[in-house]
Amino acid sequence: MPNEKMDCMVMVKSGFLKMSGCTLSLDGIFKEIHRKVPSIAVLTGNKIEIVSSNFKGDTTNDAYTNGILVIKSDATITKCSFAHHKAGAIMVDMSPQNKVLILENNIVSSETAGVYV
Repeated sequence: MPNEKMDCMVMVKSGFLKMSGCTLSLDGIFKEIHRKVPSIAVLTGNKIEIVSSNFKGDTTNDAYTNGILVIKSDATITKCSFAHHKAGAIMVDMSPQNKVLILENNIVSSETAGVYV
């Protein structure tokens, strides 16, 4: 279960994250971490809006990377590109009250699932 000690590039512990035109790359991360590493992890009860951003997984060490992990939070992910994520591009664990919009994204070379809800 995701928690505040998980490895990631950006962790949303509380509040609202809005990101536009960014590139987040996990290329070169060590496979020896032995767990999934998301670029963005959103913990319970928060909100994100991600637009026109690029997410690259690992192509060097075959590590288990993930683009965006959303846990019981609201999310809008639009016009983004996801590539080379061995643990899925967008992974969502949502409650009935959560609103998640995934619109006009480009997902390539994604294992497990491109989008998993």
